[in-house]
Amino acid sequence: MRVKVRTSGRATLAVAAMVFWLPMTVWSAQAQVAAASERSRPATSEARVDESRVDTDGLIAFYEKKVQQHPTVFAAHAALGSAYLDKARETHAVEWLTKARTATARSLEIQSDLNALLTMAALCNFSHRFACGLEFADRAARASPADPKLLPLRVEAHLGLGQLDAAAKLMEPQMKLSAPPFSVLGARGRWFAEQERFDEARSSFMEAAARGRRDGNDDLVIWAETNAAGMLIDSGRSQPALAHLQAAAALQTSDWPVQAVLQVHWAEWHDLEGRPAEALALYESILARQDDPEIFRRAFVLAQKMGNTDKAQSLFAAGEQAAEKILAAGEIFALEAHARLYADAGVKLERAEQLAQQNLTHKQDRSARATLEQVRQRMRERAASR
Repeated sequence: MRVKVRTSGRATLAVAAMVFWLPMTVWSAQAQVAAASERSRPATSEARVDESRVDTDGLIAFYEKKVQQHPTVFAAHAALGSAYLDKARETHAVEWLTKARTATARSLEIQSDLNALLTMAALCNFSHRFACGLEFADRAARASPADPKLLPLRVEAHLGLGQLDAAAKLMEPQMKLSAPPFSVLGARGRWFAEQERFDEARSSFMEAAARGRRDGNDDLVIWAETNAAGMLIDSGRSQPALAHLQAAAALQTSDWPVQAVLQVHWAEWHDLEGRPAEALALYESILARQDDPEIFRRAFVLAQKMGNTDKAQSLFAAGEQAAEKILAAGEIFALEAHARLYADAGVKLERAEQLAQQNLTHKQDRSARATLEQVRQRMRERAASR
């Protein structure tokens, strides 16, 4: 089909940036860093992998072998599920999410283990099944109430469900500490951002960046600096955002999801500065590594803004195909991007409304509500033009 191209401003391009980052960043980055030393391993006398020195494919190969050798060892299945989830984050390929869910569920069938519960909570959040994420995080809390990975998982789930008060209640005791941990500072920034309290969110992310530096963790510093920039970008202040982006870019990371988050915000910055071609090139570099419907959508909007009809058509078709593939596999995390893609193009608006309504049954945050409103506004505009 031919998509009717309509030029639009940045407001159409931008889903709240924090919503887009959330599945891939502070929680996943922190979990991956912690996993390098803490992830449960098979209880055997055989050699163990040093996870801080092995890429995701290497981890998958290692733990697949362990599962074959020790099929009843719950920790092997839990570690494999966590590695599959890392791969899903890196690629957005739905088959890795399916593998992660199967391996983690198998671990829990053998024994209800803390690491498997935490992985399943993270998996549910990543896939936008926030009620499920909260359920598994609560189960993990009963097993180990003081585990530091619990708070970001629970806050993410509450925010995804639109439960701001519940998220604030979780953070309150930790914020009274003389030196709140990175996870709490990042979660507080996310909480402020959900309310469009951008300056307060930026301050929290700056505190998180400072804590990450004290902890010697460049991945977390990059995440926090990028989020601080995002708060300025989302409030239309490109120039002060530049310092945060440059601070993040000066650091090194081998973590692709962290790299992708930074590239997304450079793209947003270029777009705000009136350089859509530079922004589009960055989005296309991300799409070379992952078929993410949200990135296809953003790239499509830029291409149509630039008047590049052929490229816009191609990006629309690829984004629609990626979103339909995810939905056909029974996953719902692309519903929002799928609905927005149609709204941005002004096509299939009845389908877009259905997708946005379905999204709201799983996700009740600001972005989910805005998506349905965007679709309905396009429907009102269409009706008025007839």
